[in-house]
Amino acid sequence: MFSIHSDMESAEGILAVMKESGLEPSAETYTLLMCGFIKNGNLEKVNEIFKLCESEEVMLADKDYFDLIYAYAIHGYEDEIDK
Repeated sequence: MFSIHSDMESAEGILAVMKESGLEPSAETYTLLMCGFIKNGNLEKVNEIFKLCESEEVMLADKDYFDLIYAYAIHGYEDEIDK
């Protein structure tokens, strides 16, 4: 919801709220957050979240990668897809 309104700071804050509530963010949660950052042009944050997923051993599924590829493509970042 926050990313729809370009409030990415609040969207990212949801991760902390979830963890404080005893809920572990899923791969889908991280994927939606990364897609929001792609939409808003903050590719550095996308890379940070990828690293966070690796450190927390969150495994992205093929569907998650396809969602990210689609987000990169429709927002004009085709050159980022190979990364």
